[in-house]
Amino acid sequence: MRHRIKSINTIAKIIYQSVPYQQSFRDFSKWRFDDVSKAFISQLQDKTLTPYECKLVANYYMTKCNVLPSDVPEVLLALSRQFNCTIPLIEGILTEQYWTTPRPSK
Repeated sequence: MRHRIKSINTIAKIIYQSVPYQQSFRDFSKWRFDDVSKAFISQLQDKTLTPYECKLVANYYMTKCNVLPSDVPEVLLALSRQFNCTIPLIEGILTEQYWTTPRPSK
């Protein structure tokens, strides 16, 4: 069975629960952002990403790292090279328009 990557918030909660902290989860997330980010990104190693997982990665970079939607294709390509992960074959996924144009909900 193929294991899906976990969201950044799920990883933060796992780390938060594994060590007794006296601070709030929000403060913990800010304080340990680098550790949580490393754990999130390291999941990409040798993975074949699903469209959903690509959205998770893109949302992480846009919300946590202030990457513009127009730069997401470059980020995905860099990650695919660095972590040997495969991006799904979806028409336009590596174009600026894919990440900047709203798509209808299903």
